[in-house]
Amino acid sequence: DIRAFVRSTSPCHNAANVPLDVTVRVFLTSIDEDDQHYWGQMMGSPDLATLQHSQVQLRAKFTSEIVPGRVAVDTWERTISFQPDAPLRRATHYQMVVNRFIG
Repeated sequence: DIRAFVRSTSPCHNAANVPLDVTVRVFLTSIDEDDQHYWGQMMGSPDLATLQHSQVQLRAKFTSEIVPGRVAVDTWERTISFQPDAPLRRATHYQMVVNRFIG
């Protein structure tokens, strides 16, 4: 589960008044940190070089509707970014899903 390796997100969890054209980013812990972390020792650090773009989705939280967009993975900075193709809807909660079993 990649959640054990998330350092932070932008926008942050439950953020309000987020611009509708926001790029959603997930910042992961470093490989060195993962080596010292329980889950890192058990599962190994996530290998972003093998992450397929189809395995990253932005979804409307309550309907699970998938938002079309572009994914960028930066293996050096250990970030996953999602840029929606169109502005997001107002008053809607979204969640980014990273799932190696999709695709």
